[in-house]
Order: sequence, then C-alpha cells, then structure tokens
Amino acid sequence: PQYNLLSTDMSFINNFSRRLKEIEPEIESVDSNCVKTYELPSHVEDPLTLLLMFRQNICGSTFIQLLHYESDEVDVQSSDMIEVNTEDGDIVLNGLPGNEFCFFFNSLGLGLDPAAQHVTTLTNQGRIYSRQAGSGIAVIQVSLLHGSNLASRICVGKGDKMLDTNLRVSKEYISLNPNVDESKEAYKLLIKVTNTTVDIEAIQKWVYLSLCQVLAAYTIEHHRESCLHATSTVPVLSSLAKGDRNALNQLMPGLPPLE
Repeated sequence: PQYNLLSTDMSFINNFSRRLKEIEPEIESVDSNCVKTYELPSHVEDPLTLLLMFRQNICGSTFIQLLHYESDEVDVQSSDMIEVNTEDGDIVLNGLPGNEFCFFFNSLGLGLDPAAQHVTTLTNQGRIYSRQAGSGIAVIQVSLLHGSNLASRICVGKGDKMLDTNLRVSKEYISLNPNVDESKEAYKLLIKVTNTTVDIEAIQKWVYLSLCQVLAAYTIEHHRESCLHATSTVPVLSSLAKGDRNALNQLMPGLPPLE
C-alpha cells in the first residue's frame, strides 16, 4: 500500500508554509528545524548500505513511506550510474537518485505490505514521536553529502576491514555528529523536512532515532566482519580488560565469547 501523490498534491505541500505565513504572519517560523545535517563516523565507507538499512527501518514504522509522486522528470536508469572495475570488481555509484531516499509522512498511518515486510519497526520511542508529530503530512528528503557537495562517487560494499587495528567499538563509532564542519571531506547526511501542520522537531527526532538505530546495526555488523577476519598481529584478547571483553560480548552476541 502507498499514497500516489499528484503534482497538485506536491505543490500544496511545497507551498503550504509560505501560504500560511501570508495568511497568518504572526505564526513563528520554524525554518531552523527544517534542515539538519549530521556527519557520519569515518568508518562508514559504504553509506549506500547504511541508507538502504535506514529506508527499510523508517518505512517499517507504518507512518513514513517512500514518496511516490507524479513527476515530469526523466528517470535516471541505475545502470547509467554504476561503474564496475573489471580488474578488482569494485563497484562505484555515480551519485544517488533523489527519489530513492525521499519519504512521505502521514499522521493517519498505513499498514505494512506483507509482501515486503511482515513486522513493524515502530519502537516505543517512535510511537511517542508519532503522537508528538500531531496531525498532518510532510515530506522528508535525505541527501548524502561528501564535504559540502552532493556525493558524486560512492563506493559500494566497502568497509569490511574497518577495525583491523582496533577491535573496540567506541561511542564515536555509533554516533552521528551534529557539529558539522562543511570543509571536512567526510560523508554527511542532510535531512530536509517540508512541512504542513506537523511538529517538525518531532519528525527530525524520529529520523535521527532511526538513523542511530541503523548506524549501530551497521557498525556491529562490520565490526563482527572485522573480528572474523582479524589477523594475528591485532591484539584481541591480551589487551582487552575484563570489562571491555564483557562489553564486546554484549555488543556481539552471535560470536563465541571472548574469555
């Protein structure tokens, strides 16, 4: 199930705040909450995987879904955006189609499509945000930046050796940095909410929560992969205190415990 928006629907959403301001100029502007930018940790070398995990997670909430709308733009074929290095098999994506990570929030909610996903990803905190958001609709656009520009060349499947020299997961590995340095050559996520009558701050917090969830999952999965491929030169057991080993065992319950 999905909402298929017409061009008139999109025009209504895009111009709602401006029209409302003309009618009721005393309403306080919330433009500062419309756009948030977060810097990804340096170990995230495959941001496409992270974004795909985020898309599945946020769309499983039943209140937010991929945006489907009428458009005159010519669809870019994914085959035209992919480069494959025939020598080593590395895959590079030349940019991201904007519509692949553009979402539609509707406070009425929508049931899950059993053909795509059987279980909702809505957490207790997400349910709180859905109530705080109030009534209305909004569009959420997630863009991937590198430095201060849209990411143009994205490596796919890279990063399985991220922790070869350090088998510990610190807070920085699973944290999004809101203090963004535009000049820094790092991956960043720009979240833009086009609002009608919902609470933008609640929507932004909800998106941030979902991103943190998938960042933790991404990090643990890649950390686990690094541990499985760890070489004998990496100090694993001897340098880890008991407390560190216990914390690692809790983070990665699928692996044999570190004794």
